[in-house]
Formats: sequence, C-alpha cells, structure tokens
Amino acid sequence: MSITSTILKSHHFLCRVPEEPPEISDRVTTRMEENFVSSPECRLYFAQHGKTPERSQRLADAVRDESKLLKPQSGPLPVYKIPLKEEDITVNGCKRFHFGKESHERNRTIMVLGATGAGKSTLINGMINYVLGVEWNDPYRFKLVDEGQSTSQAHSQTTEVTVYKLNRRDGFNIPNSLTIVDTPGFGDTRGIEKDKLIVEQLRKLFSAEGGVSEIDAVCFVAQASLARLTPTQKYVFDSVLSIFGKDVAENIRVLVTFADGQRPPVLEAINEADVPCPKNKEGLPVHFKFNNSALFAQNKSSAAESVSEEDDEGDFDKMFWNMGIRSMRKFFTALNVITTKSLTMTKDVLRDKTASESSSELCRKQVKVVKHSWRS
Repeated sequence: MSITSTILKSHHFLCRVPEEPPEISDRVTTRMEENFVSSPECRLYFAQHGKTPERSQRLADAVRDESKLLKPQSGPLPVYKIPLKEEDITVNGCKRFHFGKESHERNRTIMVLGATGAGKSTLINGMINYVLGVEWNDPYRFKLVDEGQSTSQAHSQTTEVTVYKLNRRDGFNIPNSLTIVDTPGFGDTRGIEKDKLIVEQLRKLFSAEGGVSEIDAVCFVAQASLARLTPTQKYVFDSVLSIFGKDVAENIRVLVTFADGQRPPVLEAINEADVPCPKNKEGLPVHFKFNNSALFAQNKSSAAESVSEEDDEGDFDKMFWNMGIRSMRKFFTALNVITTKSLTMTKDVLRDKTASESSSELCRKQVKVVKHSWRS
C-alpha cells in the first residue's frame, strides 16, 4: 500500500517517515548520503509503548526447521536436505525442482559440468550453504545435492540432468534467484556412451519448450592439480560448445576445486588445449578457486573443547571455511554482472540440428535395409 511520507534530514541521514502511525512490526529504511551517493541500507524499527519487535529468525535457521535431517549422519555436524518441490518437465532424462515460493526478483542461471570426482556436488552444496547464509559456528549444514550412500569415485552419483530453481527469499546472500543446472559427471566407468547420453539430455533441455531458455554462466569444474586436460575434459568442453555455439564461450567460467594459494596447474592445461573461453589480464582462463574441505567439518559448536592438535586442526578448518566464503562472494559478485545469453536462437539451431540428425539416422537405417535386401 502506498502512503505519503515526510522526508527528514539530520546528520546526513535520510529517513522516510510515514504520516500514519505504523504497526509495531513496520520498519523504515535509511541511507547515509554522501554527496547524494547511497551507502548500504540500515533499518530502523518503530517502537510502541517502549517496545521493539522481536528480531526475526535468521533465514538459515528457518530453512533448517523446514528441512529433512539426513540419516545416518556421515560427519560431525547434522546435515539437512533443503525442501524441494518437483515440477513437471517434458524432457526425458531431466528433472526440475524449486525451492521457495515464486519470486519476482531477477534470476541467474548457471550450468555446472565436470568429470566424475572433480568435486562438483560438494561445490554445489557449498553454494547453497553460502546462499542461505550459513555461518561457521552454525551447528548444522545443508545439502542441495545428496550424493547418496555410494563411496565410489568411479561412478557419477548424479544420474540425471537436474534443474534446481532457488527462489530468492529475504536473507539470501545473493540479490537474485538462482537456477542451477546440475549434470552427471562425465567420464565414469560407464564409458563414452553414457557421456553421449548426457550431452543429448542437455541438447533436449536447452531446445525444448518449457526447458531452460537462458544462461548466465557455463561453469566447468576441474581439479587444481591437473597438469593437462584428460580426453574426457576436452570432450566436455567440445560438447558444450557444440550445443550452444561460440557466442556462449564468453560465459564460460572455470571453477577450480581442491585449490590452495598457488596458481592452479589446470589453468595452463586449459590454455594448452586451446579451449575458447575468456581470459584475465594474465592470459589465464577467468576462474574462481575453491577448497570445500571444511564444508562439513567439526566447528566445535556442538562439541566440548578439545586439546592442542585437534584445536590446531579446527583452526585450519575455520581458515578453509573463510576462504570458501570469500571465493563464493567473488563468484556470485561476478555472476551478477555477466551478460545473460538468451537461448532462443540456440533452440532453433538445436531443433534444426536434431531434425537433421534424425533424418540422417533414418537414411542410414534405410540404406542398411536396402543393402540387406540385395544380399538376400
């Protein structure tokens, strides 16, 4: 509801005060003005009878109360699976879920790809903890992607292309809604046929009506220590470019996992492989470094203080946690200024390509039938 307001200025603060008495839970927003350039907002609450409203519950705590506890507990902290609702999607081999009510905030879409064992699922789980505002001392963590009970690194634990839409809520650490297209890991023991199937699922997802219609970042997840790209990783790059075309190459971002303070060798490996992706001032692929080793580590929030060696280990875990927060902040800040690529033209190209491939396949089958009849 729109109400008229009076503007007051005092000590460089602008405060918009409604003429009608507000409810106790109403709040006003103030901005510090310095040469008419706004600084971050702070919020003031109206008091009534000398009382102020109770502090609202943190988003992370609220989501924990809505979430399902994963059992058995696999680490020192309880882990919750955030509540998702499945949506209908008319693309075979793909699933779609959403978190929260539909938001009118701008949406950003990222696709996350990588070889099996690259740390893709853990990275996505790190993203959801960052987005929800989980802090080091919180006695819980969240998972968006549940890797299941399998401990094998040879198999991809994500079996279908899955679209997650995270509708923005108050308390998000990012200013927008976020869609994550999560892909199965490439190059597992099921071989090249499985990789081809993943690529085909992506083609369908980005060409179908009701599929994904725009992309902000194509995120390749790669381990920091790789000195050269494996054939699988090269296949991932080539396949994605074949789906989207060269115009989306500008939106490729490399997410380096298991990183430390050194320059990741995998960046030179990507350059040597002539992968078309944007470069920074040093001539390296535009990238972000992550180390998610402390994501589910003990933070002593729910345990008694321990001694010396374990204390030292906890200090390292907290250091890695803080590094992870900084990395996430850099990534999402950069994501917010990337030019979104519409896939409308891509959809037309993919439909034509799919129709052409279907026609070619039909011709090949007909030729085989004719050859077989001649031999008979």
